[in-house]
Amino acid sequence: MGATLLMSRIGHRTPVNSSKPDWMEESFNGYDEEANKIVREGIANLLIAQPFYGSILLRLRLEQQAIGTFGTNGRVLIYDPRFAKSLTHKQLRGVLAHEAGHVAGLHPLRKGYRDNHKCWNVSCDHEVNEIVLNRSGFELPEGTIPPRQGLAEEFYEEYQKRKKGSEEDEGDLPEGWCEVGGIELEPGETFEEVEREIKDIVREAITISQEAGKVPEGMERIIEEYFSSKLNWDEILRQFISTHKEP
Repeated sequence: MGATLLMSRIGHRTPVNSSKPDWMEESFNGYDEEANKIVREGIANLLIAQPFYGSILLRLRLEQQAIGTFGTNGRVLIYDPRFAKSLTHKQLRGVLAHEAGHVAGLHPLRKGYRDNHKCWNVSCDHEVNEIVLNRSGFELPEGTIPPRQGLAEEFYEEYQKRKKGSEEDEGDLPEGWCEVGGIELEPGETFEEVEREIKDIVREAITISQEAGKVPEGMERIIEEYFSSKLNWDEILRQFISTHKEP
């Protein structure tokens, strides 16, 4: 699966009229073994400290791209090796937990027919950072979307209602680097197959974490709310079509 799809990103934000961080000036030409080692060791350390998050990441394929951040589509962990090498050990652990939290929260699946990518991504970051920062005590890089208690769907609707009627207006969204999309299928795949695959990853993480202790605080509500039910893809498609009809 290509890395151009539905990424939930966390990374460095370059303010307007400011210079790029030093690490973005470094060249990247395909593959960085040092960064690969750093990320893999980070996942191994997270598996020991927080088996729930670490076991999710072990199931994802790693892919390097010059995207300036980390991202996931529920099946692939995409990262910029330059950014990975710029993080402290604590920040890397937090970023990895953040990405695993998007998978655990089923954010790629829950996006459904929502087509405001930035709004959905910010909404998901509010949700996952409330767990990763406030409840699990991880450290994230400067400029992280602030945590809020609630569900991504609630935040999305709130931001959409605050829009001023223009497609360009983002409803006072916090600045961030995130981009959460829906599901992009491989040839011959179905939505139901992708849903089952991602849920299997989370189900295995639940089992492992329960054997080691418990699921991280805050994740229980997300799992109870969305994990037991099967998404209605016919309804999602119907709503998507209805919201994209020509006037």
